[in-house]
Amino acid sequence: MQMWQYYQGSRAGSNYFLRAIESANSPDTVAKSGLIAGRAGDKAYQFSLNSISYAKGTNATTANVNNLFFLVRQFLNMGLAEIEPESVVWSGNQFRALNYDRVPRYGRLELSNGLPSRLLISIQKESPPIKIVEYTYPGQSTFPGGYPSAIRISGGDGPSVEIIVQSVQIAAQRLAEDFFSEAKFKGTNITHVNIFSNNVTLVSDKQGKMIKLPKNLVKGEAYPQLHSDFEKRLIVFGMFAVTSVGPLFIFGWWKTKNNKQQNNDK
Repeated sequence: MQMWQYYQGSRAGSNYFLRAIESANSPDTVAKSGLIAGRAGDKAYQFSLNSISYAKGTNATTANVNNLFFLVRQFLNMGLAEIEPESVVWSGNQFRALNYDRVPRYGRLELSNGLPSRLLISIQKESPPIKIVEYTYPGQSTFPGGYPSAIRISGGDGPSVEIIVQSVQIAAQRLAEDFFSEAKFKGTNITHVNIFSNNVTLVSDKQGKMIKLPKNLVKGEAYPQLHSDFEKRLIVFGMFAVTSVGPLFIFGWWKTKNNKQQNNDK
């Protein structure tokens, strides 16, 4: 069964935010889940309907924020969420890299009409691929950096995924940490605040005062809720909606390497 979801977000290094939207045609309408998650520095946060949760250390909210960061990397790293971009070393149209567990991965790039068409990822050089990423490019429109309009991912541990990109922007310079703060998403409808810090749980009472819960009352971690006003400067994507904030794209190295080689051949 095919299930479509729509997102919009940004990333710079480990700072990011991601929000679910109703559709590609409604970029300013948050999805019914009210999901917004992000990280600014060491502060992780998550909204849902009318509350916000903050988290540090090891807990369910932190884990969920990290999982959503994986999703952002998936469409900002050209389908390779698990690869550390800074570790990529190209040799011709092949590269060696490390994943986020520091385990080696090998990539082989196939071209079509001078553009990347498929990327095959293996656990050993020249071994059968464990993941295949295929790229489709926009018709008459031009995305920055040769970014594709569609990314299809197959193989690995999960089902095949197709990412449809409506639009992408690359910031002229690295965005500051404040750009990713939860403050930009806070509206007037926040009625609950939860703070999770390892074994400490704080919740707000009706007067807004934070109360530390006894451990015997903490049975789980609440999911935050929100309806909020959003800035309208973000750009919407089709299936996964994102405003790129200058991450180190996997193909950034390939494109730079290719340009240098062409200049050397002249």
